[in-house]
Amino acid sequence: MKRLLVVRPAFGDIFLEESRSILKEKYIVENFLTDINFDKNNIISKYYHKILNIIFRNLLNKRDYYQKLSEKNKKHLYKCSLKRIKNKKYDVILVFRGDRVPEFALKELSKHTQKFINYQFDGISMCPDIFLKRKYFTDFFSFEKEDIKLYPELKMKFITNFYFNPIISQKKKENIDFYYVGTGTNERIEYLKNFAFYFAEYKNFFLLTSSKNLPYPLTNLCSPVPYKENLNNVQNCKCIIDIKLENHNGLSFRFFEALFYEKK
Repeated sequence: MKRLLVVRPAFGDIFLEESRSILKEKYIVENFLTDINFDKNNIISKYYHKILNIIFRNLLNKRDYYQKLSEKNKKHLYKCSLKRIKNKKYDVILVFRGDRVPEFALKELSKHTQKFINYQFDGISMCPDIFLKRKYFTDFFSFEKEDIKLYPELKMKFITNFYFNPIISQKKKENIDFYYVGTGTNERIEYLKNFAFYFAEYKNFFLLTSSKNLPYPLTNLCSPVPYKENLNNVQNCKCIIDIKLENHNGLSFRFFEALFYEKK
């Protein structure tokens, strides 16, 4: 049976689980990223980094300690994962959001297959790193037809976004009228605040990543919502809100989730 390696820096394990489910008849599906414990919940480690951050910020006037720590951990993660597959070959390597994968990792991964595929499910203008990384891929897919026209040098092929197989498919009581989850940009926050004002008689549930204190029913996300939890929220709602980005014209994942779960 053919071997497929999945590189998924976004959406957690959901791509891996569903890839295995969908492709199990044709491929042995393997996860690229190694599970590494960086001791995020270790109290000693937590305070060690907190003290270092204070020193860097107050004595050295450097405010990027945690950013650099994250980059260091990411680099270590990819190096360990590459070491694990050192002597392996794959029929296909499938990458989701190649712009988020370090270039050294892409260069090495390309040596392990003859078919190296990238699926870009975000607009190219939001992912400028992909221009430097395109050379490593044999195939490149995008959900955005306008990007395919705008950036012919990337030699992209069109494919739609999708919904996953019914991870949660039982009918649920719809306790939420309007549901939204996403990044809390200033424009989205203002839009949803106005929406909540005009539709105050409805039960709204809006989850946003934001450093601001958000007014009800907008809720701050301190950590990412697991995708299965998101789908559970989708099934509990009557209507999914999708706020179109200016540089996106392709149909988002929310469109296909609404289609599958029969939501407005």
